[in-house]
Amino acid sequence: MYYISIDNNFHIELAKQFINKFDIKHENITFISHFSCRNTHSLDDYNVINFEPNPLGYGYKKMMNYIKHIILITKVKKTLHFNEFDCLLILTEQQINNALYVKMITKKRGKVFLLDEGLGFYANNLINNNNNKYKTLFIPLYNFTYTILRLPIKALPNNEGRMFIRINDNLIDTIYSRFQLSLNRLANAVFFDPPIKKLIKHNQDNIVFFASDFSCFGLREEEISLALRVIEYLKDNFMNVFIKIHPQNYLASDDIFRKYSSLNYKNIQIIANESSLEEVLVDVKPNFVVGSVSTTLLESTFYGCHPIFTYHLLDRKDILGIYDQILDSLHYNYIEKIQDIKIQYDSNLVG
Repeated sequence: MYYISIDNNFHIELAKQFINKFDIKHENITFISHFSCRNTHSLDDYNVINFEPNPLGYGYKKMMNYIKHIILITKVKKTLHFNEFDCLLILTEQQINNALYVKMITKKRGKVFLLDEGLGFYANNLINNNNNKYKTLFIPLYNFTYTILRLPIKALPNNEGRMFIRINDNLIDTIYSRFQLSLNRLANAVFFDPPIKKLIKHNQDNIVFFASDFSCFGLREEEISLALRVIEYLKDNFMNVFIKIHPQNYLASDDIFRKYSSLNYKNIQIIANESSLEEVLVDVKPNFVVGSVSTTLLESTFYGCHPIFTYHLLDRKDILGIYDQILDSLHYNYIEKIQDIKIQYDSNLVG
């Protein structure tokens, strides 16, 4: 049996790439799904086991979260019964539940696979990532907590000034990397070429802008200001501008949502939240996709779309240096100014 752990709609898309790539039979798949407002796509055709996300993901200061964690462990152990012939695919190491599943299945000598979920994965796992200047005194405390709880994970500083979680490499059989970048991991890493068909035709009149939230970098207002300047340029130079707001901001009460949805131009359209990346690109057929920095921009290259990153146009970009490293490694062609967004542009990422 293949068990696939997911946290959101994008994970479902990635999981289906894996399923199609290795031609895994429908009856041999069980999804382990974590309840979330970003996890809404239907899995009715598959066997699904539902769990709450791990409560420790909401904070380590409240004793109640530890009690809920223990209750969750009990439920997981009663529900999942792995054996040596089973395989587990995880798509993020940040969901602490995945560490529980990994620990359980490896005890039964089953296999564990990790498929990268995009830019965030590479930002935390590149060999030459020297941008983790933002150390935190709390990381040793996190790791002490994981040791006490017997979780096979380690906390490390990330490029956002916080921390990320890494599952012990000796428990992972294979890391599947969809981009040919060198990883700072001891686990076996292999290239995974997604089974995605490139768009045959592009509509040069259409362009998609993928909105971001730079709150984690302390650049929320600066990034929104840049984004609005970019969109102002796009609406004057393209017939149709489509804006995809990040799912975490797609709330009427969110100021990012309000700023984009209040743009009152005939040729600007907000894309429905439930639309997947594939649905957006197949429907709109853009040659270019634009945004500050996001996984969706990089993902778009698989469909033959040129991504145009704009984060480097911000005045404060030192904390964003890891993205320079990723894109430089891929030989990306940066724009120098907003006005460089033209139909002649070539990102150097689309073959």
